[in-house]
Amino acid sequence: MGFTRIGKVSKHRGLKGDLIIKIFENFNLSFDGIDTVYIEQENSHIPYIIKKTKKINNRKFIFLLKNQESRESNDMLINNYISINDKEAEKFLNEIEKLLEYRLIQDEKEIGKIKDYIYNDQPIVICDINDKEVMVPYVKEYFFDVNHKEKLVSVNIPRDLINLN
Repeated sequence: MGFTRIGKVSKHRGLKGDLIIKIFENFNLSFDGIDTVYIEQENSHIPYIIKKTKKINNRKFIFLLKNQESRESNDMLINNYISINDKEAEKFLNEIEKLLEYRLIQDEKEIGKIKDYIYNDQPIVICDINDKEVMVPYVKEYFFDVNHKEKLVSVNIPRDLINLN
């Protein structure tokens, strides 16, 4: 079984063993259906059963792990990477992550490729259009149809936005 790093154990929360987990930007996790996480310790992935999770925001969660219900028992986990198995991770990759290197089609012509993204409150897709880097908000008005089989994205990016970049 392979593992995908999804974040890092950040710090303690309270006195009862709760931990703050910071999730990497390219994941949009809910932890519904995930009952085990793996924390990297001494080059191994040690499994921990999730007893309770609570979402703080899109990047932070509070975790309570089974048999890790005190600050002292969790000291060794702070600042370690946290992973889930690869099959579970696939479900939670941001949609934009899946679109990297997809070709852009506008008015039935190929106009460029998706090269990268910035994921903040408003995701921004970085495209290579006419050999220049163009930053486009990832919204349905601009990116409206995805063909995963052919790795194509139908777009309607205003010319002014392309020329602005």
